Amino acid sequence: MLVLAEDDLLIRLADTRPTIAGSAITSAPGRPPTPDRTLMIGWNSRSAKIITLLDCLVEPGSLIDIAATERPENELQEHLENLTVGYKPCEPTLRPSLESLGLDGYRNIIVLTDGDIDPESADAHTLVTLLHLRDIAIRYGSPYSIVTEMNDANREIAQVTKADDFIVSTKIISLLLTQLVEDRHLHAVFTYTGELRNSHRGGPATGRDSNRLPDRAAQR
Repeated sequence: MLVLAEDDLLIRLADTRPTIAGSAITSAPGRPPTPDRTLMIGWNSRSAKIITLLDCLVEPGSLIDIAATERPENELQEHLENLTVGYKPCEPTLRPSLESLGLDGYRNIIVLTDGDIDPESADAHTLVTLLHLRDIAIRYGSPYSIVTEMNDANREIAQVTKADDFIVSTKIISLLLTQLVEDRHLHAVFTYTGELRNSHRGGPATGRDSNRLPDRAAQR
């Protein structure tokens, strides 16, 4: 069982057993894993590492297209096992350029900040891109999720775009590292929840998934 709380000090055991609504418990057959199609908009010093980590999580035959103003110089493909890397020229702040990417063909979109300009200007460009992406998704019914890299000061502004499936910032990373320092077994929980989202995207959990969580982490 996983307990979600603001802090472990706030967790208290109930005096009585809760009522279990049996009718709310359902089961569904597991869905076989399928290759992913991911679009990475933008390129910076962290992009290559993100692609390398993503290669460890996706199924063989998955694709990641890099949409940027210039083709990255890094030769990534020779180090990857599951991902095929492609490139599409794009100006991220221009809507026609984004629409030409065929967004409805992707399951996940990663938006990265521009590391060559100051943080405020980089976030401003990112917000413009997010507004376009969310509006395109609403107008055309595109089902993609969006993961965004942004500075802490502008995270609340980004929520206005409703494109905040996940907004990665230095504060979030610091909080995760702090929890790992307190209990190294939480690494298994973070890994499990990330893999579960990648595999099921909110679908029902199966017995195969529940058995993958180590006993020590499950007891947390």
